[in-house]
Amino acid sequence: MKISYQKELDKIKKIIKESPRGTSTKEIAKKIGINRNVVGKYLDVLQVRGEVDVEKFGRSKVYFTSKSVPMSAMFDYTNEFIVVVTKDMKTIEINTPFVKYLGLVKKEEIIV
Repeated sequence: MKISYQKELDKIKKIIKESPRGTSTKEIAKKIGINRNVVGKYLDVLQVRGEVDVEKFGRSKVYFTSKSVPMSAMFDYTNEFIVVVTKDMKTIEINTPFVKYLGLVKKEEIIV
């Protein structure tokens, strides 16, 4: 069974985008009604993807929409096939040309 958390990631990205001065984990958790620790894990995912930036102010972290292009978006600028796998061969990223070659509708069909 595949667990999808894209809806939560989208909600978090929307909240961050609507907060040009940045927002904290606690504020995000309050707005979407889920545990602060879970929000923190989602923010880690978004940060690794390059979709959010974080700045530390003392012990607090404030999140902003990333001003850089995520690596995953850059993969789609080439016609070469790109697939990123973990050491145990689980697919974590695949570019659009490769998805089309495989005959899939969207890359979420193959990403873990």
